[in-house]
Amino acid sequence: MEKTIESLNDLVTRLQKLLSLHRQLLDSLRAEREALLEVDVRKIHEITLEKQGVLQQILAAEQARLSTSRLVAVQLNAPADASLGQIILQSQSVSLKTSEQLRSVQQALAHLIGRIQEQNGSNRQLVESSLEHVNQMKRNVIGESMPRSETYSPTGHRQNAPAQSRLISTEI
Repeated sequence: MEKTIESLNDLVTRLQKLLSLHRQLLDSLRAEREALLEVDVRKIHEITLEKQGVLQQILAAEQARLSTSRLVAVQLNAPADASLGQIILQSQSVSLKTSEQLRSVQQALAHLIGRIQEQNGSNRQLVESSLEHVNQMKRNVIGESMPRSETYSPTGHRQNAPAQSRLISTEI
């Protein structure tokens, strides 16, 4: 029983670490939006590297949490692949306080992940919108630089203007 409570506390600690890393990720996404709005390429690159580092830390922390969750599940006589919700329910009989801490951190993490998804979607929309503007400007510039043909084929379709003048008849 004492070992189970210790493992549950370890699980709470690992979830709190994940919560902290997700807060860092959300802060990075907000900073990324500001850099995108300022069109600061250097800052965007730095933030991208920062996000990659945070995501790698989240992955490592999640692997550690999964390992601890399996251990706790076995100690609670639950299936080794039990979900966090199932572990929380099972842990109520061992330590109500720790069970409530687990539930609280789980809810905070779920809420934070939702906000991260929203911010990331907003940043993606901003980038896609910017790309569309750049592509439209590119089409406008290319359209202005290319001469338009006023020559039509016998079928009524516009033809490209000849690249150079051509002689129609060699007779003089």
